[in-house]
Amino acid sequence: MKKALTFITLALLTCQIAWAAKSVGIEAKQAFRHIGSKITICGVVATARYLKGSGKEPTFLNFADTYPKHPFTVVIWGKTRSQFDYAPESLKGKSICVRGLIETYKSKPQIVVKTPEQIRLQES
Repeated sequence: MKKALTFITLALLTCQIAWAAKSVGIEAKQAFRHIGSKITICGVVATARYLKGSGKEPTFLNFADTYPKHPFTVVIWGKTRSQFDYAPESLKGKSICVRGLIETYKSKPQIVVKTPEQIRLQES
């Protein structure tokens, strides 16, 4: 019984540590190492642009550097943008974290945001 209790405690502790590591986030310049993974990326939004009236009306949040030198992008399509109670491009210059599946577009890592809850301001 004591061995079973110890095992369960260790298993729960391991799960908590793994969850905490995923929620902390990695730097934008490391995103390319995690293609295909669901992870949290944190950094400063260097540029933010809303392309109103173009196709799917995307908003692009480029981390750490300006386009095309940015190491990572957050994409918010127009249909998702309507769920936000603020303009996502207002995040320019702010430190944020975004959680989602890292994909690539033209060899650059990106996360396509599907809900506003995927983005949070980083505490300073």
